[in-house]
Amino acid sequence: GECSVGLAVNSLSIIDSDATTVSTEDGSRGAGRDRSTVPLGVIITVLMVAPAVAAVLGLAGRHWWPTNDYAIIDLRVRDVFTANTPLTGLYSRPGWNHPGPLMFWGLAPLSWLTGHAPWATRIGGAVLQGAALVWLGIVTARQSGRLLLMAGAVTAMTYLASNQWLFREPWNLHIPLPYFVLFLFLTHLVAVGRFRHLVGMSVAATVMVSTHLGYAPLVVAGFAYAAGWTLFDAREGRPPDRWRNTLLISIAIWLLTWSAPLLDVVVHWPGNLGKVGTYFVSGRHRSLGFGAATRIVADEFRWVPPWLGGAHRLSLLGFAVPASVVWLAIPVVALGAGVIAVRRSRDGEALRLIGLAGLMVVVGVLAISRADTDALAYTFQWRAAVAAFLAAACGFSIASAVRTRCVRWIRVSAACAVVAVVGVGSVTMTVAVVRRAGSLTIRDADLRAVMSVVDHRPRPHETVRVRAVGSNLPGLYDGIVNELARRNVDVRVDREAGRIFGARRNLASNARAETWYVTEQGSLVPGLLARPGAQLLVTTSPLTHAEDAELAKLQEAIGRALDRAGLPERRAFLDSSLAGFHLSGLSGIDPARVIRLGQLNAKVERRNRCRCAVVVVPA
Repeated sequence: GECSVGLAVNSLSIIDSDATTVSTEDGSRGAGRDRSTVPLGVIITVLMVAPAVAAVLGLAGRHWWPTNDYAIIDLRVRDVFTANTPLTGLYSRPGWNHPGPLMFWGLAPLSWLTGHAPWATRIGGAVLQGAALVWLGIVTARQSGRLLLMAGAVTAMTYLASNQWLFREPWNLHIPLPYFVLFLFLTHLVAVGRFRHLVGMSVAATVMVSTHLGYAPLVVAGFAYAAGWTLFDAREGRPPDRWRNTLLISIAIWLLTWSAPLLDVVVHWPGNLGKVGTYFVSGRHRSLGFGAATRIVADEFRWVPPWLGGAHRLSLLGFAVPASVVWLAIPVVALGAGVIAVRRSRDGEALRLIGLAGLMVVVGVLAISRADTDALAYTFQWRAAVAAFLAAACGFSIASAVRTRCVRWIRVSAACAVVAVVGVGSVTMTVAVVRRAGSLTIRDADLRAVMSVVDHRPRPHETVRVRAVGSNLPGLYDGIVNELARRNVDVRVDREAGRIFGARRNLASNARAETWYVTEQGSLVPGLLARPGAQLLVTTSPLTHAEDAELAKLQEAIGRALDRAGLPERRAFLDSSLAGFHLSGLSGIDPARVIRLGQLNAKVERRNRCRCAVVVVPA
């Protein structure tokens, strides 16, 4: 405790002052380096990056069976440096992919160095995130203790609003989040005259937007804000230092990183970017709307919000739960108090910081309002970072305004309290990452069982087409495509799946191929086996043989009854634990059978398994 207090005292540029502003030879402004922040900078940076390090150390070398989106990511990462190199990002539901392949390209070097081990893809996301966090710690420590502590606090509060999946899942929704926090602070630095950080802004921005399109409105707003203040300062006689070189380097970064999506437009006109533009410009899709978006953002300002350790409010399907718009009074009051405080202290940099925070809240509402009606909470997990940034900006600005009226022990206590917040958030996330180092999805065990059978049969010598039948939400189908490709099988998919697995894996219309039908619904297996020449390659089930046979008979009998009743669409519930809810009371169906059907399906679901099957039909 004495050591931490001493560090806080020695760094009381932390709340007491910023780094000294000095003049360079050409008269431009630059931040003087306050070496007293170095020890604290090391501590804060280590705390921020600790969860990423824990993920790397805990998961490196562990065998992993990727399914669902992770299987697609693992496959596309291996495609880098080949003739099938990705030119776009991971697929999205509306029929287009996210704009750029930087996530795949960023994960590829580590994958290549480890012989394309699956675990390398898994920890690659944490490596990329750790790089952003180290960058954030260094760049803020070089500016001032106050900005360093604020960066640590925002990062830690973002951790409190997230869970261990942030560093354990190499997913396009998780990897950009640390880059967004970095982007916010780089934007502020450019807005207050440190124009050279425009290069960093460009790198962070292109990583975010190419990986997940949802960050695009926030990035555009950030650049507009920084550009506006830079032009204002230039008109006031304070032009940025070496702005031409900085601007040219930034433009070069954008051209280089967006060359692949632009090449995709040329090769596959109008390309993925054309599809994205058509989707949003046409406005034909239903959108969430401004009112709902406002209430979703308001949920981040409840009395105990997630970024202060509060519970997440989610529907049963994972949708964001809106709150009363009244909660927005809290950020409005905080912004007002912050503005009043900085006007009294005449702290221009703090005023620009608060302005950026308020802008991000407004743009966040607009971004969510344009989303489709599936307002899944994880799609907008940057909400917590925006809210935490606003709280920290207002809090630090108010503290800066009243610092001259506070005795030294109050300032030291405030600094130690901020360090404690950083420690709690980072340690909480690190412990969660260490404790949950197992599987990522519920289909890992089923994929392992399927591939153990595949590996003990002769490898196919001809093209294999893989098709999903029925629901494929947990992603066994994706995993099988990935594993066959890993075994150098000429695996292909139907044309509509080409944008997901790479266009070179499209099966030509006149090509002969052995077809593997993959289903996660045991009730569909009899219909698949009725195809000419069909053979059951493998089936999985957590039930005993007797239970499995009983469930198959129940599904067959109830399925025939549904057909007779003219309700074939309700066959979709034959593999669900909710069968009793959807099928009870129907004419000609024994209620006792329906109840037993639901019980057996629930037993399968409780064990996180499926009655999956692969049926092979010759070419």
